[in-house]
Amino acid sequence: MRWLARLFRRREPLLPVCRHCGGMTWHLGPQGGMSINLMCQHCERWVNWHQGIIPMEDLHQVGRDRQPAP
Repeated sequence: MRWLARLFRRREPLLPVCRHCGGMTWHLGPQGGMSINLMCQHCERWVNWHQGIIPMEDLHQVGRDRQPAP
């Protein structure tokens, strides 16, 4: 029965590496459907991320108040 427990064990999503600074720590933002908005903790760039199928999409916003990226 251990195989059954392993099958239904909750797994955390594998978060991507930031393509702007190489950071691997993120703040979670709004979520909807199958995508998540993430803000890199180091450079504060926002990206839209979908696990596995669609590559990370840059949202061209910076900071907690989402100002346009320079």
